[in-house]
Amino acid sequence: MDVSTDTIEEKVLTQKALRAILDKGPSITFVWELSEGWPVRFVTRNVEQFGYSVEEFLNGSLQYDDILYAPDRQKIGDEVSTALSRGDTNLEQKYRIVTRSGETRWIKDWTEFIRDENGVVQYAQGIILDITEFSKAEELARSYAMFPQENPNPVLRVDCFGDITLTNTAATRIIEDLSSLNPDQQLSWKRMINMASDLQNTGRVDLEVGSKTYEFNICHVEGKDYTNLYGDDVTELRKNESRMADIAENIPGAIFQYTLSHDGSEQIEFISKGCEELWEVSARDVGENLNTLWGMIEEDDIYEMRRTIKESEENLTLWKHQYRIKTPSGNQKWLNSIGRPHRTNKGDTVWNTIVFDMTAEKNTAKALSEALAQAVHVLSAALEARDPYTAGHEKRVTEISLQIGRKLGLSVHRLKGLELAATIHDVGKIQIPAEILSKPTRLTKQEFELIKVHPTVGASLLSDVTFEWPIADIIRQHHERFDGSGYPDGLAGENIILEARIIAVADTIEAMASHRPYRPGLGIEKAAIEIRDGSGTRYDPVVAKACLELVESGEIKIEGGA
Repeated sequence: MDVSTDTIEEKVLTQKALRAILDKGPSITFVWELSEGWPVRFVTRNVEQFGYSVEEFLNGSLQYDDILYAPDRQKIGDEVSTALSRGDTNLEQKYRIVTRSGETRWIKDWTEFIRDENGVVQYAQGIILDITEFSKAEELARSYAMFPQENPNPVLRVDCFGDITLTNTAATRIIEDLSSLNPDQQLSWKRMINMASDLQNTGRVDLEVGSKTYEFNICHVEGKDYTNLYGDDVTELRKNESRMADIAENIPGAIFQYTLSHDGSEQIEFISKGCEELWEVSARDVGENLNTLWGMIEEDDIYEMRRTIKESEENLTLWKHQYRIKTPSGNQKWLNSIGRPHRTNKGDTVWNTIVFDMTAEKNTAKALSEALAQAVHVLSAALEARDPYTAGHEKRVTEISLQIGRKLGLSVHRLKGLELAATIHDVGKIQIPAEILSKPTRLTKQEFELIKVHPTVGASLLSDVTFEWPIADIIRQHHERFDGSGYPDGLAGENIILEARIIAVADTIEAMASHRPYRPGLGIEKAAIEIRDGSGTRYDPVVAKACLELVESGEIKIEGGA
C-alpha cells in the first residue's frame, strides 16, 4: 500500500511539474475536438498572453474557432480536411489569430491527430507559437531586398568602384542634399561609401545627416561585385541612449546588469562608471573578472547574498540586499543593492541593478543600535526585578541561544541580533501582575491565558523601535512551534524566523532544567528528553539537533537543576 501511495504521489507531483513547465513556456499547448467550432478540452495557462483565460475555453464560452482571424478560417479548415482525408498524423500550419484586445498575431501551429485503434480521429493536440515578430522581420527583409521606393529609410547599392548604382527615394534625397550638409557630415558619408566599396567590409555605421541620425547596415551580397546599405532612422533612439548614459554615469551610485546563466556561470554585462567610486575598481576590471567584486564582500555576508540571489532567480522577485565590502584601499563599506530580474529566451536570468553606498546610514544605525542595546539590558533588569524567581532566566536563555547560533554557523551580525532578542524575549511580561509571575503554585487556565499574551505585548512595546534586526518579530514568534501548535499566530516551519526557533529551544531547555516557584528544577537530562521528543514537531529539528549535541558535549550546563 505504501509503495502504491508513493507512486501515485510521485505521478501527481510529476504531472504538476510538467503542467507548470507547459504553463510558463513560450508555446501554448491545446487539445481540441474536431467537431463544429473546435471545442477545447485542454489549454495551458500561457494562453493568457493573448488576453484569454483557460476557464472560458474549458467552460465552452470560447472555442478555438472563435479566436481565428476570419479571412484565414477557410484556408485553415481546408488544410485540416485535406490532412485528415490523406490519413496524415501531423500537420504544420501558419495563420493568424485575434487577441482579446483585437490585435492580429501570426502563429505557427504543429498539430497531431489522435486516432483510435480503428484509425478514427478522436481529437487533435498540438502547440502554437507566436511568430509575429519573425514574420515582421521576414517582411522587412523582403522589402529591403526589393528596394521599395516607399521605404522612408534610405537604401542604396554601391559597387566595387565606389559608384552608387541604385537608390530609393530616401537615399536619393540625402545624395541631393549632400552639398548643404556640413563638411564633417559630407566626409562621414564619403568614408561610408568607400568602406562599402571594399567588398570585404560589413558592419553598422552611424551617420549624421542634417538633424537626423541613421544607422547604416553594410551588407555585401555573396558572389556579387556590389554592397547594399540599409539605413534606419535612429535619431530618437540615440537621444534616449544618450539620456540613459548620462543618468547611468551621474547617478549617486552604480548601475549594472548581472546575468546568471542557466549553466550556473555569471557575468556583468554592463556596469556604470559609478563602480569606481563604490568599489575603487574600473568597469573594465569588473567586466573581465567578476571575482573582483565577489572578493571584496565580507565572508559573513556571502552566504546570505547567494541565498537571496537564488531566491530572486527562482521566483523572479525583486532582489534587495544589504552587505559589507572591503575595498582595495582597506575602506569598509555597507552597500545596498536593488535589482529586478527577468528571464531570457535561453533560460538565463538577468538583473538590472542599482547599488548605493549606505555606509554613513549604517554607522548612524549602529550607534543607535548600541544605544538601544543598552536600553534592552535596562528592560531586562527591570523585568528580573519584578520576577525574582526567574532572575537570570533571560541571561541563561541568551547564552544558550548564542551557543546554538554559533553551532549553526550564524554570522556575527545575526548573532548580535539574536543576543538582543533573547535578552528581552519575555519583556511582554512587564505588563503581567507580579503576583502571577511569582505565584508558588500552578497557574489557573485564566492566568495562563494572561501569560500567553506576553509575546504580543513584547512585540507591541518594540514595534516602533528601529533595530538592524527584526527584534519585535522574533519576540512575537518565540512561542510559535515548528508544527504550528504554538502561539500567538500558529506559524509553522520556516515561516517562523530562525532566531525565534532558536530561542524557543533555548527557552524550553532552560525553563525545564531550572527551578520555578511551583516546582524544583527537572534537570538538564529531562530537559534534553523534551527537546529530543519534540524535534521535528514542536521544535525545528536542525535547531534541536544542535542543542542536543551541545548538551551531550557538556557545553550547555544549567546549575541548580534536580
